[in-house]
Amino acid sequence: MTMSTAPVGAAPVRLPHTWRPLFGRLIGLCAVVVVLTGAALLAIAIHGPDVHLADRVGIGLLGLPVAAVLLMLARPRLTADVDGLTVVNLIRTRRVDWTQIVGVDLAETQSWASLDLADGTALPVLALQTADGARYRRAVAELRALVAAAADAPSSKP
Repeated sequence: MTMSTAPVGAAPVRLPHTWRPLFGRLIGLCAVVVVLTGAALLAIAIHGPDVHLADRVGIGLLGLPVAAVLLMLARPRLTADVDGLTVVNLIRTRRVDWTQIVGVDLAETQSWASLDLADGTALPVLALQTADGARYRRAVAELRALVAAAADAPSSKP
């Protein structure tokens, strides 16, 4: 496979290349800031004769697990390299060789794209979210061009 390929009207994609969602990542990171700031401010602002240091620390620490869950919203990414794709979703990471990918589903009615795999299954790609609009469509076009280039490339494996 060549090191770059371009969908119609788009700049070439150089490998390795990583796609990340814009909207979901932005919302996740902003929510983390709000939760941690809110927990800290609440821990500072709470007062009274029955409020002890342990209570304040507990309230402040309560924001940490909530922030950790929100950070998972910012985790998804898709990385393409010469050998294939690495799909990082909320919890799982999966490596897929180019030969395993049959196509890319644009998922107009879904919230994200998915990869159609040779074994008949579909792999959701949360890094390509429809909420990103034109950015999403461009990323899917770039990914489709890479999949097509990989399918057209002569196999170097026996």
